[in-house]
Amino acid sequence: MMNTPSHSWLTRLVAGADLQRATEQLRALENELAEAKNRLTQSAGQLAAAEGERQGARGVLNAVDLSFAYIEFDLGGHVLSANNNFLATLGYSLEEIKGKHHRMFVKPELASSIAYSQFWADLNAGKAQNDLFERVGKSGKAVWIQAVYAPVRDESGKVVKVVKIATDVTAEKARNADFEGQLAAVSKSQAVIEFSLEGRILTANDNFLQTVGYSLAEIKGQHHSMFVDPTERSSTEYRLFWEKLGRGEFDAAQYRRLGKGGREIWIQASYNPIFDAAGKPYKVVKYATDVTAQVKAAHMLQQAVEQAQEVTAAARDGDLTHRIPLEGKTGPIAELCSGVNQLMETTSDVFSDMGRVFGALAEGDLTQRITREVRGTFNAVKDDANTSCEKLASIIEEVRAAANALTGAASQVSATA
Repeated sequence: MMNTPSHSWLTRLVAGADLQRATEQLRALENELAEAKNRLTQSAGQLAAAEGERQGARGVLNAVDLSFAYIEFDLGGHVLSANNNFLATLGYSLEEIKGKHHRMFVKPELASSIAYSQFWADLNAGKAQNDLFERVGKSGKAVWIQAVYAPVRDESGKVVKVVKIATDVTAEKARNADFEGQLAAVSKSQAVIEFSLEGRILTANDNFLQTVGYSLAEIKGQHHSMFVDPTERSSTEYRLFWEKLGRGEFDAAQYRRLGKGGREIWIQASYNPIFDAAGKPYKVVKYATDVTAQVKAAHMLQQAVEQAQEVTAAARDGDLTHRIPLEGKTGPIAELCSGVNQLMETTSDVFSDMGRVFGALAEGDLTQRITREVRGTFNAVKDDANTSCEKLASIIEEVRAAANALTGAASQVSATA
């Protein structure tokens, strides 16, 4: 009986220690369980995020598939697959191209070139290619695509295939070619110069440079005012001219400009504001034609008409001494003025000859004649005047003969008487 309490106390002591250890183990298990739950929760979140990324990637791929031409190649350049957009763009079915080499889409001279071999070598090396490419469709017609050839890598970073995402820009390319052709044609036939909105020269073509006599290096960065008269540069009209262009309003007219050395130039031109994608003007392009010769000819003609009017007005008043000055006149206008002067000269000469002949008649001299070589109406006047003189001389001679006869007869009568 004496040992029983002692045994029970030890038993209870041992049992208490076991219980404490068990409790600690239980707590450790609970902690591990909580950590496991946390890891599980994190894994579930990561899986959800991965699934979201996968779904997002699938959405992106679907969007690409719907919007772009898409094709895959192995590293040797053979077609693995292609979407409907690509097939429609090139005009093939998938069966016609699958397993075929990419060179079927390019011109033979390109397919056999060093550049083409390097193109695929760069793709195999993981270098993407992004550019505007000319390709050949099933019909043999050129197809222009804006495309990126993108090497695809596996988890180890090794390139395993190449995908191409492309947009058909054939129609846009044709429009651009048409625009460029028109601009080239305009540049060949007209003087073209570009300015900033402040009037600073950006560039100019050869026609413009030849017109003004400068090189591009001499005018680039300079202000348009170098081509205008100093009095015009400081005028309100000139300032308003550039303000108008800065607002996006064009201006077209005939302009007087100054070339190198102050040489006067006349141009028929239009100043055209060019707008950016937002609809704001950002530069001005001038298209011009050199009309200096035409303007000078017009001024020359106007001057000649005024001078001819003075000469003819004097002639109407009986003064045949006026002539049109020929200095500064060239070409047909000079010939016209010279012709008017010759007409006045001939008219003056004929009237002078007639005055001489009739003056001699007034003094009883019937021997004078007009001998000058003339044509047309002047010749008819000459012939009429000479014929009249000859007839008058003949009549006077007959009268004189008759008078002489009468005088002789009278003398005989007187002698007889």
